[in-house]
Amino acid sequence: MPLDKAGILKAGRKIHKIQIQEWEEWVFLRAMSCAEHERFIGMCAESGKDAAKLTECKLYLVAHALCDEQGTRLFSDGDWKDLRDAHAAGIEHVFEEAQRINGLTEEARAALRKNS
Repeated sequence: MPLDKAGILKAGRKIHKIQIQEWEEWVFLRAMSCAEHERFIGMCAESGKDAAKLTECKLYLVAHALCDEQGTRLFSDGDWKDLRDAHAAGIEHVFEEAQRINGLTEEARAALRKNS
């Protein structure tokens, strides 16, 4: 049976349990919505080679991916900057996983092309 409107809006929003060795804990990550994805791409495009702005893009993605077991975000739109104080290697690990989950790595894009 094809997806209806409600099904489409929920499709692909799988929750991923990821071990973050640097934090010695598990976290849950979710895929971004289309609107969140567009905002992320826009932030990155505007950042150019500005290191501080690129860090903001990274933290935006991490904040939008981190969630609880039900998929509810842990960080709101206004508090993603708090992640600047988190362990850098852990944030990098979450960022890499969030990129993969959201199809933002070259490998993920290649897999999508292969499976379409």
